[in-house]
Amino acid sequence: DHDYGRPLNGDETTLARIVRADVLDFHKRSFTGANLVLIAAGDFDPKALGAELEKQFGTLPKGTAHVWKKDTPPARASQNRLLLVDKPDATQTYFQISQPGITRTDPNWPALWLLNTLFGGRFTSMLNDELRVNSGLTYGANSILMRERRTGRISITTYTRTDTTEKAIDLALDILKRLGEKGITADQLASAKAYLKGTFPPRSLETADQLAEVLEDLELYGLNRGEIDDLFSRLDAVTLEQANAAAKKYYQSQGLVFTLLGNAAKIREAAKKYAPSITEVSVTSPGYGIPAKP
Repeated sequence: DHDYGRPLNGDETTLARIVRADVLDFHKRSFTGANLVLIAAGDFDPKALGAELEKQFGTLPKGTAHVWKKDTPPARASQNRLLLVDKPDATQTYFQISQPGITRTDPNWPALWLLNTLFGGRFTSMLNDELRVNSGLTYGANSILMRERRTGRISITTYTRTDTTEKAIDLALDILKRLGEKGITADQLASAKAYLKGTFPPRSLETADQLAEVLEDLELYGLNRGEIDDLFSRLDAVTLEQANAAAKKYYQSQGLVFTLLGNAAKIREAAKKYAPSITEVSVTSPGYGIPAKP
């Protein structure tokens, strides 16, 4: 029932239930002055642009601003859960291993960003080094640090040949356990700080389009420019003790949610070792993985 438990674009079951009145009602509630956020970045005359914007959007009804739901962090599962998505013709297994993460405005995010970079956020990460470079089990292994308005997830994501599914999952879990229990070193922390400070400007601030996206992000999440102006100092302020405390809290090796997509007949037995029970669905099932509503 979590908001992030359903695909934003819907599926065959939800799209079929939408009628014209639903679309009109959504437009009436959402496309209003109170909900309008417009960001402009580039070479323009502010006065002329203001006049044009007033001309184009000034007649919008004021409406009522959307009220966001209060975040209720999901409790960590008491035991592992596993969703097996059967694709009989698959020659590889795609898998994710997830657990609860943080919100966009969580004060722990600088430490988590640094940890995610080391864990699976760059080519020379722990996951990619072990799963790709050292073992040859995949062409790429990454980690996701989801930062949205409500609590997101931290995930390992990769793929491997069907016959090496168990080996790849075991190795990914070993790396996760190592990070959570042993943490990182001072040299690793310094490396992550240097990497992020070197890559953030060209990836986020170099073009007008990137600047507009950053400004939009600040506006939507109620943040100020200190989020960007103080970014490097906030990264530098993360101590080794803080980073390792965050690793212990957020990179746990229990209460995990596994999603495996592959040839179920060939990986079902191996999958049983990771959770006490398995939910199995076909990749062709509408809305697979989403509990049916009565």
